[in-house]
Amino acid sequence: METNLHYQSKAIELFESLGKQTYPVVCAKPEEAIARAQAFLSEEAAAYDVVFFDLPGTIYNEGVISTFMGIDYVFVPMSPSRLSMESTLSFIIPASELIREHTDINLKSIHLFWNRIDGRIKKEWLTHYEGVILEFGLSLMQTAIPQSVRYDKEQSLEGSDAVFLFTIFPADKNLVKGSNLDLLVDEISNFS
Repeated sequence: METNLHYQSKAIELFESLGKQTYPVVCAKPEEAIARAQAFLSEEAAAYDVVFFDLPGTIYNEGVISTFMGIDYVFVPMSPSRLSMESTLSFIIPASELIREHTDINLKSIHLFWNRIDGRIKKEWLTHYEGVILEFGLSLMQTAIPQSVRYDKEQSLEGSDAVFLFTIFPADKNLVKGSNLDLLVDEISNFS
C-alpha cells in the first residue's frame, strides 16, 4: 500500500472518516513474536482485547512452535488434500496432546477449518477427512471457506475500490457474499 497512491488516498479517506488510525502491526520473527507483542502492549496507553499472530505456514521452525504454545487459540486453515492433511495433522495431533497433558501452557485449543474448498470436490473426501479429524479428538469449525476468484480481485497494480483480502480496509460487501468470511469471523469470535 505504501507505494500505491490509490490505496494511500483510500486509507487517508477511511481513517479520516473513522477519526482514528489503523491498527498497529508489529513485525517479528516467530521466535520473538510473543516477547515483541508483550513489549508493545506494555508501552501502549490503549488496552487491547485481541492480538492476532500471523504465523508462517510451516512448523519446521522452532520459533513457530514456541509461539504456537504461547498464544491462547490457534486457527488452522487446511485444504482437503492428502498432502495438506498429512502435514497439518502431523503437527496438530501432538500439539493437541500437549494441551491435554500440560496445563502450564497458554494454548487453550486448536481449531481446524476448511479453506478454499472447491465446489467440485467429492463430499466423500470431506466426510472421510472429517472422520479422521474427529477420530483424533481435534476441533473442526463448522465454517468452510470456498475456493473463489474473488481472492484475486484486488491484484491490480493501479488499485481497486473493491478489496477483499486487504486487511486494512473492510472487505467489499459484494465480494463478501458467499465467501463465508463473515461466518468464520462470527465463529472465531465465540472463542474470546
